[in-house]
Amino acid sequence: MSLPRHRSFVNSREPSAPPLGDLKSAIQEIDCLPGSSMLSAKEVDEIMQSTAKIVGDTNIEWIKRLNMLKTFRSLCSDTTHHTQIVAYLRHLMPPLQGAVKDLRSQVCREACITVAHLAQQLGLKAEFFFEPFMPALFSLLVANAKVVSLTGGSTIVLVYESIPSWRLLPPLQVQMQSKSKEVRRAVCMVLKMILGTWNPTVIQKHGNLFHEIMKKGLSDADAEARNSTREGFPAFQRVFPGLATSILDSLEPLQKRQLQSVLNQQSNNAPTPMTLQRTNGASHTGSLSRQGSIKKTSIPVLASRTPIKTTTSGRSASAIDLQAVNRAKQHHTVTSRSPLKYIGRTNSMASPATTMITHSSGYNTTSSATSAQSSAAKPTNDRSRTRSRISRLSQSQRMGDKSEI
Repeated sequence: MSLPRHRSFVNSREPSAPPLGDLKSAIQEIDCLPGSSMLSAKEVDEIMQSTAKIVGDTNIEWIKRLNMLKTFRSLCSDTTHHTQIVAYLRHLMPPLQGAVKDLRSQVCREACITVAHLAQQLGLKAEFFFEPFMPALFSLLVANAKVVSLTGGSTIVLVYESIPSWRLLPPLQVQMQSKSKEVRRAVCMVLKMILGTWNPTVIQKHGNLFHEIMKKGLSDADAEARNSTREGFPAFQRVFPGLATSILDSLEPLQKRQLQSVLNQQSNNAPTPMTLQRTNGASHTGSLSRQGSIKKTSIPVLASRTPIKTTTSGRSASAIDLQAVNRAKQHHTVTSRSPLKYIGRTNSMASPATTMITHSSGYNTTSSATSAQSSAAKPTNDRSRTRSRISRLSQSQRMGDKSEI
């Protein structure tokens, strides 16, 4: 009965949020010790001595050890005592290391939270304190209790985020030789984070170390470790272009293609500002050209066909479009009403409008103006067709007169 209860207890303690976010939220909930600003230097020394004594003694109840760790974290939240705390950290190092390795998961978790809180509060001033802690923190990754392994991995990431010091780089090189895939995977993830967030001046002095870890990570047996190393390779290439080229040349064809695909993908997803301006300008110009092409191919194309078809000689009547049809109808109507009008003869069957013009302005003037207008308005082809039709009509009239006789 005790075993199922233990399993249910561990599962209930598993955080629903990401481990690193859960650790950060736990650190944010830490409040300053009440009245800590009023404490004297002697009182601060007494609190730190009590912390080292109680936390380091495994015979004391674990509840008291947890409460002492929480009290020390509250004291560290007050910045007025940071100088005194940094000076006393060497005495706190052995007890905290023992608490991190404690078999009780609650004690181990509280110790990891304390170490992460110290890293955020003290920063580079306490870089000497965290270098010996790295082997103990990496050993938590292979723990059977999931809450311990998650808390240990989150503490490692938070320490490397808060303390960009060269002192923390040699432990990575040592842990990359571990037989545990969890440890090597964590090293590759931390390496990717360091290359993306640390100052390049701190990294450039340790090119050989990064070169060795990167080369081992690209050929690691664990798939996640290889993926993390590939994702961090573009940042490594920016800082160490020569070493990156040597790694690319030493890879096998399959590994080189996989790495090159990651490089191409990241270069496409993260364009430079100048590239963004060129892309926006090209897309804007392309849209304008497409709009212009649509406008040019809609209405003006139809208008451009009309003069070409009407002015070109040798085309058939069907190619003249509606204007030619209208002119043909108008011409047929005028010819059927007055067939002798266009050959200079008088017509007694002229329209009333023509007769009125004759009486008002004279026959000679009117006929000459009419002939001038007709000759100017009608083209040569229409005149020849009209004459042929009138000649056929005149012949039919003569044949009709002879038949009457």
